[in-house]
Amino acid sequence: MFGGLAAALLLAQLFLPRPRFSRLWDGIFDAGHAVVFGGIAWAVWVILCAYERPRRALFRGLAAFGVAAWFGFLTEAAQIPGPRNADLWDGLRDLAGAAGVLLLVAAGHRGRRLPRQVVITVAMGALLIGFWLGMRPLTVHVSRTLQLPSLARFDRPWGRSLVGLRDATITWQTRPGPTGTPVAAAEITYLAQGVYPAFMLHEPHPDWSGYTDLALDLFIPGDLPRTLLFRVVDRGIGSDYTEQFGRTLEFAPGWHQVRFPLESVSVAISGRRIHLDEIQSLVIFVPAPETPFRIVLANLRLER
Repeated sequence: MFGGLAAALLLAQLFLPRPRFSRLWDGIFDAGHAVVFGGIAWAVWVILCAYERPRRALFRGLAAFGVAAWFGFLTEAAQIPGPRNADLWDGLRDLAGAAGVLLLVAAGHRGRRLPRQVVITVAMGALLIGFWLGMRPLTVHVSRTLQLPSLARFDRPWGRSLVGLRDATITWQTRPGPTGTPVAAAEITYLAQGVYPAFMLHEPHPDWSGYTDLALDLFIPGDLPRTLLFRVVDRGIGSDYTEQFGRTLEFAPGWHQVRFPLESVSVAISGRRIHLDEIQSLVIFVPAPETPFRIVLANLRLER
């Protein structure tokens, strides 16, 4: 049964289409690495049992672990050319799952040298580590829901994990906000070498339909006004910018409390109605800056 479950998860990960909002899906399948490679190690153990003497259990265990580890290495190495990426954490989940299952097998072996309770405890610890390493994306999924109406907390790991950059750098900081109260902020530096340097908030909470405004606090350092382009992207529209919500605004130096009524956000440049219950990303970028410049973002949120 365990081997069948592992095979089903492996086939599902390879062949099922990924949902558009992938963070929860990623967490489930990342945790599944421990199950899949535990199943591989168990299957190798069973095969070797047909050919090896019972007293050579240690050899079977090491061989089964080695095969699972080697297969895990090959599957990650095969992803380096793309379209998916090799992941060290996936490799660690593979090893934890293989070790945990083999230790459970060892707990039932008569020739073990350690007490059964010790072996089972270590085995369960290895499996829990494998599952925990896989469920990190799930904690992001849960946190972004519990923290609504905030879309990203820049003082929390879950909020920072939603942020992506293109031809830009970021510094996390706490500084006085527009009312003088300290706020957790992100200082973004847009670099001059980029055609469209961008700050991207990937997969914030997708359902904005129960709110009236998208709001954020924006600080422009220096003494020059800056022009920023805002985009809101919903599911499945590809790269056509006319199918996104877009606004181009100029800001003077200093703090600004920026609000976009969601009634206007729900209309793309082309006139298409945007799905406010399936938002995929928020992008703030500039076109071909001649010199690097900085902005500070804080309190990305929804309002009623």
